[in-house]
Amino acid sequence: MKVSFAVPVRQDYTATRNLFEDIASWEEKPREIILVYDSKDSPKFKQLAKEFSGLNVRYIDHSHERGYYAAANTAVTAASGDLVVLVKPQRGMREIEYQDILEALATKTTDILLISSDVETLTPVRSAYKCDHGLIIFRKKKVLKELEGFPEDQAGFELDRWLGEAIQKGFAVAGIPARKLNCTE
Repeated sequence: MKVSFAVPVRQDYTATRNLFEDIASWEEKPREIILVYDSKDSPKFKQLAKEFSGLNVRYIDHSHERGYYAAANTAVTAASGDLVVLVKPQRGMREIEYQDILEALATKTTDILLISSDVETLTPVRSAYKCDHGLIIFRKKKVLKELEGFPEDQAGFELDRWLGEAIQKGFAVAGIPARKLNCTE
């Protein structure tokens, strides 16, 4: 299973560096990391991508500052993996989570998997994604074939509309509480 990490950032240099250092220590690594910097051009982030070139980090300058969702869409579109993991650097990711994500997606028919400390019952009206530090994992080809990407016109990181549309179109959406993946929030 080919996995791409989509990492949209604006000012999270230290958190992004920490995320890359963690991933570099993992036994099994993602195929690539797409780093999209959504602000004025930053030599720091370009250098970070070069420094971690062994992780196959691709840097994309998104200097038109259209926001997190626009940067996320750019990263997802550029990703070549079958699975895309949307990661916020300040949230991070532990190796145990990555292994559990791969296991959960290998054994289930889930199209979109949400990992959060605030997972609730999924309905088209009320999504499971209520916190700013969860992870979204999805099967790229299947999901992007019918969904246009993340809604760029909403403030914050509320994915209710996107998830509601996914559920209405018949996508299998599942949520896993972060505590079940042996991580603490």
